[in-house]
Order: sequence, then structure tokens, then C-alpha cells
Amino acid sequence: MKGFARIIGLFCLVGLASGVFAVPAFAASPTGVPHCEGMAAEVGRRAGLPQGYLPAISRIESGRQVKNERMAWPWTLNHSGKGLYFESRAEALAYLKEATKKGRTNIDVGCMQINHYWHGHQFASLEEMIEPARNIEYAASYLKELYDRHGSWVEAIKHYHSPDEARGARYFRGFEAAHRRVKDTAPTAVASTVYGNFFDFAVQKPSASHRTGTDAAFVQGMQGGRPLGADEVYDRLLAALGPDAAVTGFTLWQSEPHLAKRTQTRGVVRQKWSAVESFRSELARDP
Repeated sequence: MKGFARIIGLFCLVGLASGVFAVPAFAASPTGVPHCEGMAAEVGRRAGLPQGYLPAISRIESGRQVKNERMAWPWTLNHSGKGLYFESRAEALAYLKEATKKGRTNIDVGCMQINHYWHGHQFASLEEMIEPARNIEYAASYLKELYDRHGSWVEAIKHYHSPDEARGARYFRGFEAAHRRVKDTAPTAVASTVYGNFFDFAVQKPSASHRTGTDAAFVQGMQGGRPLGADEVYDRLLAALGPDAAVTGFTLWQSEPHLAKRTQTRGVVRQKWSAVESFRSELARDP
């Protein structure tokens, strides 16, 4: 749909545990399409994420060469490893609907390349999933969840791409390069993008019990009353990981179990689900 309108009003209502969310109008880039990186900068700012992280991920995930410039493209799909760029939302959505007719499908969607197979159930519809504002907001929420789960932004970014260590490490190297280029991306207005209380729980609230000194300054993004630059933030992120320590013992870390359901699995695991349940039963009897 060439000559895409500069401002398109879209309101999608979906019931969430915390209330009702509405996707607002989104801002267009000079190319006439929604500005993924600018919107990601604004959503990341509101969510309390480190400066430039969401735009950098967006650039890696959906980057396209446009007029001799690399930029994230909102109408990007990746179908089982095949990257597809569409000129309009209508074209991308038509392909997405056809590709997912039979249900959960390995296809990445939109500005932040959210995977339909693993995350599609988090959206009320395919239309909602491909909308830049909602797509980016979900990515921010997911990145924050990964941070909480793994304890550092480095690991969160790696796992955004893959739980595989080697793939995650390669991805992070690409992220570092992208972050240097987009760290100062100006936020693009995304009016009233808050859904539920997302931007309340997403803001980092470091605990004084385990974050002090330079670590606390890094998490808060401030030092001596002044905001830290992106490079300084990244340096503090690495410093916060701390030096390698000699291992003198081994402790088995335990957390609250979050067991997958059969409907969340595929392939051999789904076929052998009775064996999985049997194994779980054995573990429950012998903690």
C-alpha cells in the first residue's frame, strides 16, 4: 500500500488480566511507513529499558536497506528462515494469514520479529501481532521478562534470539554493532501505548540488598546527577557482571517450577508426552 498514511488510527481492544488495552495511532517515518526504531526508542524509554536496546534489536531483527540506509522495516516476516519484506501492511498480513491457516507456525512477525509459534497466543489476532506499537510493546515486556529470568541484559539479549549459547553469543556481537549505530535514535511519539500496567511493572526497580555502588549507578542510568550516555551504560553493564570467580563448590539452584504443557510442545516431545509425564511423576516422588 504505497503512499501509506502518515498517521493511521488503530484501536484494538483485548481483555487482559490487568484491564483493557488499546493500540493507538502510530507515527510514520520519512519513507511513509511506521518508524520501528523511533517507536522502539520511545517504548523502551517508557519501559525503563537501557537506552537504545530496543532500537538495536529492531534493526537486527527486521533491518532492510532503504535508500542507501539500513532501517528496521515493519512489514517484515521470516518464514522458517526465509526473510520476506513487503511494501505494505496489507501484503504482509495477507501472507501471514495464509501461512498460519493451519495453526501455530514458525514465522517471525513485524518490527521486533516476534515468533508466531511461541508467542502468537499472546495476541488477540494477527492484525494485532503485526501492528508496530503492539509488536514493540510485547518485545519490551518479553525482554524485561528475560532480564528477570537470567539476571543480566547481556543474557536477556542473547536469549531474545536463542537459548543456544553459541547462537546467542553471535547475536550479541551483532547487537553491539547495531547498538553503536542506533543508540542515539530519537524517540518517535507513540501516544498512549500503555496497555494494562505494562509500563509500571517494566520500570527497573533495583534492590538495595544486592545492587550497590557502580552497579546501582548503572541500573539507574545516572551518575553524579547526570544521565549516563549509551556507551557508559554498556560499560557499566559489563562491569556489573563482575570478574570471573574461582569455583569452590557446587550449589543446585532451584526455582519455582514452570512446567510446559503438552499444547506448548511439538515434534518428538509431543509424541512422547506420556513419557514426559511419567518422568515428572518420578521426580515428584523423589525430590
